[in-house]
Amino acid sequence: MAVVGLAKLHHDKGSYGESVKVLQQYVDHCQDDLTYCTGLAHCLFMAKNYTDASFIYETIIQYYKETQFTLASVPVPVLSRYCAAQLFANADEGRQAKETIAEILRSEKVNFEDPESEYHMVAAKRSHIVSTSLLIAWTYLEKGSYLEAFRKAKETLRLHPWHLEQENNAESSRKTWTVLKKIFLTGLRQFHGLLTDDSINLTALIPEVISDLADMEQFMQTLKVTDRLTNGSTSGLIPKTVAEEARQLRLLCQAYLNRRRGFSNREFTSTDKSYKSEIF
Repeated sequence: MAVVGLAKLHHDKGSYGESVKVLQQYVDHCQDDLTYCTGLAHCLFMAKNYTDASFIYETIIQYYKETQFTLASVPVPVLSRYCAAQLFANADEGRQAKETIAEILRSEKVNFEDPESEYHMVAAKRSHIVSTSLLIAWTYLEKGSYLEAFRKAKETLRLHPWHLEQENNAESSRKTWTVLKKIFLTGLRQFHGLLTDDSINLTALIPEVISDLADMEQFMQTLKVTDRLTNGSTSGLIPKTVAEEARQLRLLCQAYLNRRRGFSNREFTSTDKSYKSEIF
């Protein structure tokens, strides 16, 4: 569709408002076209018109549910951006987004606590819930809702299939970890030294994060944080693995917890202090 191609040119330049203008000229003729509606919703979302984007995303989701009978058939970007748009557009702090997350879980019929679950069958169905949860966490961070971002990041950390073979899951795991690390560090930084209800609630979440990070470490021993050298040199240095960063974040969370409880932070080694300086 030529109109979508023209809108994409503006979109790729970051001119999201212009993309919306181009697409809206053809709304009467193209409103029943799924490609057109999806493109318009994405452009509205990027232009921060979350109310209109949410309405169109909801229409698209309903179409998939009526024609394919399952929420799992809806493309991940549509689901995740719909939930994010709901968070930005509505004053109820994402009630609809949370209901959608619950529906995704029901639709995919994934029981994450069931030790009898066939792992690969479960992992294969997690892309919707992980991507949606991750974008919701990032959206909370953008809104300045640091406790909610931390809480949703904690859920995403548990949901992501870190166990899955690296060759099939490497890029997904790397990107997920990069976003989660940013959210966790920001949360710790924002509440360091504060004694508020939110900081107390965040502190209560940390033991579970520490436990999940410890579990995650054993599966991320070989996955590099980046494919390139961190300092751009040829000195023989190699990038950190995700497991190494997870360990540092785990120790940082423990140090944060210890400070809250009035303990010392002796667990940190000299190699961890640069990571610790992110907060303390």
